[in-house]
Amino acid sequence: MTSNISNKGTSPSELKPNDALITFLGLAKNYHSDTIKEIDHSTEMLSFGAETTYAQGVLTFLNDPLGALYKMSTDLDNKISEVVDRATKGYIYNQKKQVLKAARTDLSDNELHYCISLKKDTASNRMKFYKFFEFYSALEFSEKFPIYFQFVPIELWDKISVKEEII
Repeated sequence: MTSNISNKGTSPSELKPNDALITFLGLAKNYHSDTIKEIDHSTEMLSFGAETTYAQGVLTFLNDPLGALYKMSTDLDNKISEVVDRATKGYIYNQKKQVLKAARTDLSDNELHYCISLKKDTASNRMKFYKFFEFYSALEFSEKFPIYFQFVPIELWDKISVKEEII
């Protein structure tokens, strides 16, 4: 059986179900092959009395499995939040024809709060952001990682605690 991993230039939605599964299985095989190499290396290093980062991670898990699972969960949440943040900033940036200024605000590390000052503050221009918000709200994880858009007149922009400028 041959692997169909080289679907370069093909988006996942364009793949047939079997092609997507074959691609995923090939990637999983590569990942696990690398993990097996790391396990072999860690085992060899332990025979010399040295611990690798991988072995230390396993030891941490064995000593405190609940703490390790909690850390993994927290790390995963942070990664998902980063992806949502990048996607949201990308969407805002793509609307730059209508946007005078946009930024992620510094309200809280956990919140995905964005202030937007429109060139023309019209219902039509706001609707573009409401449509994104509506799309995002339909996703399963949107309640755990809520996003907030706040439209701000440019005259009040100096009052915003900016974490990162987008436009």
